Amino acid sequence: MEPLFNDDRFNRNKGIISDCEILRKSSELFFELEKNRTLNYHFYHLGLLFDSNHYKKGERWRAKIFTPTRDVYSGEIDYEIILSVQLGKDLNNEYDEKESDKYDPYYWRIIKAIEYERPDWAFYMFLGNLQGLINGNRITEERMIQYLELFPEKFIQTEKDRLQYIFNFFDERGFLLSFNDVPKLIKVGNGIFDDLISSDYA
Repeated sequence: MEPLFNDDRFNRNKGIISDCEILRKSSELFFELEKNRTLNYHFYHLGLLFDSNHYKKGERWRAKIFTPTRDVYSGEIDYEIILSVQLGKDLNNEYDEKESDKYDPYYWRIIKAIEYERPDWAFYMFLGNLQGLINGNRITEERMIQYLELFPEKFIQTEKDRLQYIFNFFDERGFLLSFNDVPKLIKVGNGIFDDLISSDYA
């Protein structure tokens, strides 16, 4: 896959939403349930916050946004390992930067996580990254499906109910994610910020 962010169409929605209260309240409500306070959901949420770039990451974001499970899972996974997974580095924390630059970074980190047999939390984090992108209308639905088709089949079959559950909870675009047979995004309603985020990819 070609690099994603080398033209303006994927950057136009950056930082257009100044009030992150909807995301903050959603996060708070989700993690109030004890069953949701898991390592995998923790990393999904980190990925979601990282790539929810349609929100302005200014003072309001820093004052209001939070990771409800930070106290539970802080330090459980070494920070360098998390960074290595995010960059698609190998098990010695090294990678070929020239080779990685040829690819879309989301594609690169997914295929490298498969190659290096990363744990489930890594793929949850990637799904959070991707949901941040699709919520902000920074990728097409077709591109989202292409990413999901890269995920290991065994992981999807084992985790699909939980993946659908968290994705559908944090959806801002009126989609339902389904893994029945093949990954699908099913449009079921209007998005929260349809009046701000254009769906025009022309």
